[in-house]
Amino acid sequence: MELLEELKTLGADIDEGLERMMGNVSLYERMLGKFLDVMKDSTVADGFEKEDYEALIHETHTIKGTTGNLSLTPLYEAYSEIVRLLREEQMEQAKKIYEGVLPTEQNILSCIERHTK
Repeated sequence: MELLEELKTLGADIDEGLERMMGNVSLYERMLGKFLDVMKDSTVADGFEKEDYEALIHETHTIKGTTGNLSLTPLYEAYSEIVRLLREEQMEQAKKIYEGVLPTEQNILSCIERHTK
């Protein structure tokens, strides 16, 4: 299965993402590759362990924005909720949302990695 088709099956709104990239499939795929690289360096899990609100809000907000721009809808929705909960200092609830989205996140990242590397 092709990258974009597979991402659609994982809940991404490819049409919306491509619209943001002016229909440029190559650019969209390059941006997905950059997102993959960013996520490999993610410290969200460590931030939850250290209960570092400031760092967590910064990183999760960045991920929220990137997933929104790429229309990776399941991740965008989860990270939007995580950011909101962190801003309200509800660390435990935010962590539950984070842990719940990890399988979906891993599926999306694995898909991108298989098709872009």
